[in-house]
Amino acid sequence: MSNHWIIPFSAAEVRTVHVGDRVVLEVRDITEEIEKRVEEERMRLREFYERLKSNTPR
Repeated sequence: MSNHWIIPFSAAEVRTVHVGDRVVLEVRDITEEIEKRVEEERMRLREFYERLKSNTPR
């Protein structure tokens, strides 16, 4: 059995993993994943605004 969550403002993901009668915490840095998602969204917005600009009469 496991559970996980992201700690706000920390760029870390924490998982609790139950092994028998013990609970183990696993912390993982997700900075690179966040940066990748931000860059992907930035590119989508740039493409959207370029299409919008090209369809707007002057």
